[in-house]
Amino acid sequence: MLNKAQAVADEIISNGGKAIAVVCNVLKDEDLVNKTVAKFVTVNILVNNAGGGIQTLD
Repeated sequence: MLNKAQAVADEIISNGGKAIAVVCNVLKDEDLVNKTVAKFVTVNILVNNAGGGIQTLD
């Protein structure tokens, strides 16, 4: 999972943007915020886009 996120972050960086890939517990927002602030000092926009799919048995 982190490899895919890191690939996206790398693409953003290679196009002049700033990004990090973070593994954290999405139920604890402070994990994500702390890792982001450690890298960038401030946070202007933070997108916590976590979700999961529901699979049903047919």
